[in-house]
Amino acid sequence: ERRRSGGELARRIERAIVKHVARGPQRGAAIAIDAGDGRVHLLVRTDRATTRIVALCSPQLRERVDRALAHARFVLAASGTRLEVAG
Repeated sequence: ERRRSGGELARRIERAIVKHVARGPQRGAAIAIDAGDGRVHLLVRTDRATTRIVALCSPQLRERVDRALAHARFVLAASGTRLEVAG
C-alpha cells in the first residue's frame, strides 16, 4: 500500500515539507494546503534532524489526510528526512 501513489494531496504535502526543509535554519512554519474539498493546515517544526507536523483538517478529510501523511512520511524517509506526524 505504501508503494502506491499517495495521490495529489500527498504530493502537495511532500512538496511543502521539502520546501520548508530546504529553506534552511528556520524552526517552524504554518502551511495551508488545498485538499480539493477543503483545506489542511500543517504546523511544521524542525529540530536538528527531525521534522514534526501537526495536521489540522475537517473530520471529513481526516482519513484522506492520514493516508497522505503516511505516504509523505514514507517517501521523505527515503530522502533522509525524518518526519513525525500528529493529526
